[in-house]
Amino acid sequence: MLKLFLLRILILISAISFAQNSVSWNSKSDKIKIPFELSHNLIIVDVVFNGVKLKMIADTGISNVFLYAK
Repeated sequence: MLKLFLLRILILISAISFAQNSVSWNSKSDKIKIPFELSHNLIIVDVVFNGVKLKMIADTGISNVFLYAK
């Protein structure tokens, strides 16, 4: 039973460690500008999702991302 538990932990650790091993940046410049709208202390960014223009609330403190069409 202990061996099975340790095997599961080993698989979990190896999967997590290889999740993101590199970051690729396709731009020649080292920074980009993203236009956004600030409304009621929310950052709203225009996005295109499957050909539909939407607005996305960019917030790192929420568990779900909200998209709405305008």
